[in-house]
Amino acid sequence: VYCSGMNEFLTESNQAPPRPARRRVPMIAILAALLAFWLVSRPAGTPPGWGTDFDAGIKKAAVDGKNLLVAFHSDGCPPCLAMDKTVLRADVIQKAVTRFVPVRINVSQSPQVAARFEIPGTPTYAILTPDGKLIAQTSGYQDAEEMLRFLQSGSAIK
Repeated sequence: VYCSGMNEFLTESNQAPPRPARRRVPMIAILAALLAFWLVSRPAGTPPGWGTDFDAGIKKAAVDGKNLLVAFHSDGCPPCLAMDKTVLRADVIQKAVTRFVPVRINVSQSPQVAARFEIPGTPTYAILTPDGKLIAQTSGYQDAEEMLRFLQSGSAIK
């Protein structure tokens, strides 16, 4: 038996000890995990139809006679990213959002708006009258069904 790295032959009596079995993770599994992480962690961007200026949203809500839907979010917030990528892009939610003037507020960039409504964390969704009075608020990840119920609760002008 020849042992690599040694310049001698070993006999049956002086063989090298067996190497412990090494567990190998297939390269495809590593690549799949990296791809999944990349897809989940990259920003989704503002969903279609959403503004980012609170004051402009209030003015538009008053002109259009609609309530304002405000999505408070923050950078690096996994539930916020998940909402942006899935729930807020779902057809049923996009249709329901058309009854509002939708605005996304980054709490890091607009802390005064978040403080005004005492936002407990992100994501938080608030429905406001055109003059800025709070109608309804919910926090945390919402699946499409929960979000639709929330939107339906505040879609009529109050």
